[in-house]
Amino acid sequence: MKTSHHQQAGFGSTWIQKAGMICLTGMLCLACAPTTPPPTANQAGEPNAATETNESTAVETSPGSSAPVPVAPATAPTNPPVNTAIAASNGVKDTCKVTMAIVSDPNPPTNVRSTPEVRDGNIVGQVQNDTQLSVQEEQNNWFKVRTLGNEPLEGWVSKNVTESGCNEKTQKITIPSNSNSVTIRDRFIGTGSHEYTITAQQGQTITVTANSGPFPFIFAASDANRQQELSNQGGSNGPITWSSQISTSGDYVLDMESNFRGYEYSFTVELR
Repeated sequence: MKTSHHQQAGFGSTWIQKAGMICLTGMLCLACAPTTPPPTANQAGEPNAATETNESTAVETSPGSSAPVPVAPATAPTNPPVNTAIAASNGVKDTCKVTMAIVSDPNPPTNVRSTPEVRDGNIVGQVQNDTQLSVQEEQNNWFKVRTLGNEPLEGWVSKNVTESGCNEKTQKITIPSNSNSVTIRDRFIGTGSHEYTITAQQGQTITVTANSGPFPFIFAASDANRQQELSNQGGSNGPITWSSQISTSGDYVLDMESNFRGYEYSFTVELR
């Protein structure tokens, strides 16, 4: 009887130990299992920046493996990356900045307003036609201006009742494929600088003719600091024609400068 009693007690003790080990193993598995937090959102209902995923950094886990696998973008970029070497070889980018304007209103005087809009109570003054304006900013077809003189008036005027143009301008000259020359025409309103560049090759002959207005200042491609004006006639009133053979390939500069009053001009450039 004692032997039987000890055998039963041993079996029960062993079973309890195994059950305890199984429970402990299960608890450890649960504790180690990964958890996924619920998605969060900001006040506007958009994904929180901390949980937002970018296409270039998104990863997914393949079945049976914990190693991250890069995810390809859903769509290819519509615009390929810019080749900076090619972009640099294209020369000067065309630009235009308006800094002055002249009032030209069919129903003068022109209202100057405190904000760029037509509404009651925002008129701060009026200006007459031919008044020169210093343009500080452009917004939605309105100019933020300042009148010149001892008692300047500041505010906004509609661009539609003014005459304006590029005061600061850079432009690449391209000669049409079916021609050897091109004519440039423009107008200064007030002070400014118009800079044109044309690419010429060594051995070519460049001819510049001022049809109206002053002759442009011309600088060689090798003269980056513009120390020597090639024609010795820059700023002189036309008609003037100047011609020279190109000694260095590159972008040649034709520069027009304006004093306060402004002017119209036209010149022709020929390459052969």
